[in-house]
Amino acid sequence: MFSTSDPAAVRVGRFVERTVAEGPGERTAIWVQGCSIRCEGCFNPHLWAFRGGTVVPTAAVIARVLAAGTEGLTLLGGEPFDHAAPLAAVARPRAAPGCR
Repeated sequence: MFSTSDPAAVRVGRFVERTVAEGPGERTAIWVQGCSIRCEGCFNPHLWAFRGGTVVPTAAVIARVLAAGTEGLTLLGGEPFDHAAPLAAVARPRAAPGCR
């Protein structure tokens, strides 16, 4: 299993630079690869395994999110809480245009 406690990397299942389907306004959406909950009826069972996806340095994910310049960020899965350490770093507010 991939170490989800390592804040230096995120196992990304999918990255969408701009979407209006995953929350209010234009947002960036990140689906993480790996879920320990495995809910019945899940829309994304292909993201349950902690193998697969792409391991991306947290700093590169942050840079990509900021470069998108959207109104917000939506974290999906898999299970984002299984990736709490790296996603906390990604979700931390930044001093960039459009950040509040």
